[in-house]
Amino acid sequence: MTLTATYADDLSRVRLAITGAPAQADYALIERSTDQITWATVRGGDTVPLSSGAGQLDDYEFAAGVPNYYRASYVDSGAVTSVGLTPGGPVTGNNTALTPALPSGITAGDLLLAFATIRNTAAAPVAPAGWTAVHTTGSTAVFGRRYLPGDAAPTVTFTGGAAGDSTTAVVWALRNAELLPAVSVWQNNASAQNVAYPAITAGGSNDRLTVLFAWKQAQHTGWGTPAGFVDVTRVSNAQGSGDSTFVFLAAYPTSVPAGNVIVTGGAAAVSKATLLTFQKAAYVTRDTASTTPNIQVAWIKNLQRPYLNRAVTVTDWSAITRPARAGVIDVISRSLPVAVTDLRGSRRYTLTITAVDLDAAADLDLCLSTGEPVLLHVPAGAPFPGGYYVIGDITMDRHSKRTKRRFFDLPLTEVAAPAGTIVGQTVLYADLLTAFTSYTALIAAEPTYADVLDRIADPTDVIVP
Repeated sequence: MTLTATYADDLSRVRLAITGAPAQADYALIERSTDQITWATVRGGDTVPLSSGAGQLDDYEFAAGVPNYYRASYVDSGAVTSVGLTPGGPVTGNNTALTPALPSGITAGDLLLAFATIRNTAAAPVAPAGWTAVHTTGSTAVFGRRYLPGDAAPTVTFTGGAAGDSTTAVVWALRNAELLPAVSVWQNNASAQNVAYPAITAGGSNDRLTVLFAWKQAQHTGWGTPAGFVDVTRVSNAQGSGDSTFVFLAAYPTSVPAGNVIVTGGAAAVSKATLLTFQKAAYVTRDTASTTPNIQVAWIKNLQRPYLNRAVTVTDWSAITRPARAGVIDVISRSLPVAVTDLRGSRRYTLTITAVDLDAAADLDLCLSTGEPVLLHVPAGAPFPGGYYVIGDITMDRHSKRTKRRFFDLPLTEVAAPAGTIVGQTVLYADLLTAFTSYTALIAAEPTYADVLDRIADPTDVIVP
């Protein structure tokens, strides 16, 4: 997996390119931060489509002159599913460390759960290196980690055991599940033939799976799958003094009532039961990248039509005003008036930009003709304020009779940023109809769909005859 962030000065944008995203991911969520603590979704980054693991997005609203950090979270919109478990089932030993093989068919981001037990209730499994303790009850434990290609099978060790203490371990894989359970309950049981388990309120509907992990300090010859569950694996460990381990799965329950794992054969013994509910993961895996866009001049950007973005030469700016929104009311028979106040208005000032010749002036005139809110993106340390503005009545002037320079006075009123649902493209379908007289001509100029998407429309396309 690779996320790259590259600044391009053509439209003043950071091109975010994804390659090798997990096959199970349906889309990517792309966010930006300058401190890696607070993250904001890049405009258009809510659901970036992926095709064969690749996708891209342009960010026009980056912070200038400082490192911009980006992260792509690859999201699988499907339900939580079971992938499989250690081939051949649980591995067993007599007070020995165990290395259960990883399940087959796992892919990057799958949740690996290692179930481990030791017969001695005063002993305990130890988390393998790089694994997280998901739930422990002393002599039984569940460890978890996200699978990355190249990960080796875990080695589970045990502490506090002695000869005769049976040990068991198995790895089970879930797809699209969070690492830590949303809900967990467990109980220790006095000596009995069956393994009692508590009730659990799992919540959710089709976005959660509940696992029942049961252990008994005696062997068995048979078992009964509890109502509402399906059998995942079980083992009667004959090494050492012997014990039993069971794993069951309940798909998408809102709750599970208390019940019993019916055990046949063997003898009455103490037991433990744990129920864990895993909800759908927020993302499968995540990539990060960073870049420091170093813009040298101010840009006027149209977030709805980014092909109209232009670098501008600022030659002057007026005083900045913030109009009052208040009234002073004289009251009869009172010396002092009453004030009715509200927050002041946004910043307003006039920005003067210069076009070096008539062609540049005509291009600017077209780019400013839409009347849509713009982003005045300024370099770090600029002496005039950037932000989102609506441009009022534009004046284009010359300062001498023969000069080809043109000076644009832009009255700016600061406004809120356009809604996040407004996502611009560098070319629209209408632009293609204007630029090409036939489909054949389009194919000749832009042979692939990717070429079409990367095309930058002409400013004249905004003119409505």
